[in-house]
Amino acid sequence: LEIIRSFLSFDPDTSEQLIVSLTEILRYSVDASRQEVRLAEDMEYINKYLNIKRCRFGDRFHCEINLSEACDQCLVPKLLIQPLIENSIKYGFRKKMDICIRVEGHVEHGILCIRVSDDGLGMDEEEAKTLQQRYLKYGSRSGLQIRNTPGVGFAVDVHIEQTADRNAKEAEHV
Repeated sequence: LEIIRSFLSFDPDTSEQLIVSLTEILRYSVDASRQEVRLAEDMEYINKYLNIKRCRFGDRFHCEINLSEACDQCLVPKLLIQPLIENSIKYGFRKKMDICIRVEGHVEHGILCIRVSDDGLGMDEEEAKTLQQRYLKYGSRSGLQIRNTPGVGFAVDVHIEQTADRNAKEAEHV
């Protein structure tokens, strides 16, 4: 909201676009009708979120997204990637003036593999261990892995098992 307020006086068109994006993100996040969505749908809202962040940080913030086409139809918890990006921004800007975040993904042997990484300076080893203990469990071959390199960067790998049963149930709701 603070970003939008700052744009009101010198760029009302951008301000209006940001309000629309923020409204759409908020509606999406509170919609309790579905807990899981296709990654392609989730990425629509992630991109709106990233546009807001680009307006805030300008040239100091870059985000590269490279997801294979096979990822589009995979089921994920709604807004799975957004808090990972948010953490990269929060911790990345603590120690650097500009950061680049990368979101990469592919499907391998029925498992959606997503990595969100940044070129920030990483976090304390204790903070990384605490974060590592929060484990996302979505089937026996799913999980969350923290890769912290203090002084270099930070990455989170998410693996979500894609089962035919889960995908068929979601297809009924689409």
